[in-house]
Amino acid sequence: MRVTVIMLSVLMLFSCAGSKSGKSGPYRITISEGGGITGQRLGFHMDDTGLVQKWTQMPGKDEQIEWEKSGNSKKIYKFKKTIESSLTDINIDQSSNMSRLLTIQQQDTTRQWRFPATLNSQEIPLVLTSLYQDIYEYCSDL
Repeated sequence: MRVTVIMLSVLMLFSCAGSKSGKSGPYRITISEGGGITGQRLGFHMDDTGLVQKWTQMPGKDEQIEWEKSGNSKKIYKFKKTIESSLTDINIDQSSNMSRLLTIQQQDTTRQWRFPATLNSQEIPLVLTSLYQDIYEYCSDL
């Protein structure tokens, strides 16, 4: 009995120590823009491995991947950390004729920010529009 308790304690100690490795686990960041008369959306997916995909989607249809490229996983991780540190307290879901979306999916959680595609809107936090633009330029330049 005493050996079992000791073994369970050691097992729990090692399993907890493994969870403090500093890795954040898999995640995916998506930006997209669209709507309007056609409802078409254009966007990019980026994930923790560095994979970047450019895609389009028509209403009621599956996404069509236009290209896949290997990006810089460290740069993508910096975008993730900026989202976590700068957008945590920002909740915005303002759709318009043409909307932009920034989404991060991690394990069982998804956070999304939706805002009008016009960047001059006074109601949209600058940190959100700047981050969206930075991600867009990074993906477009690949």
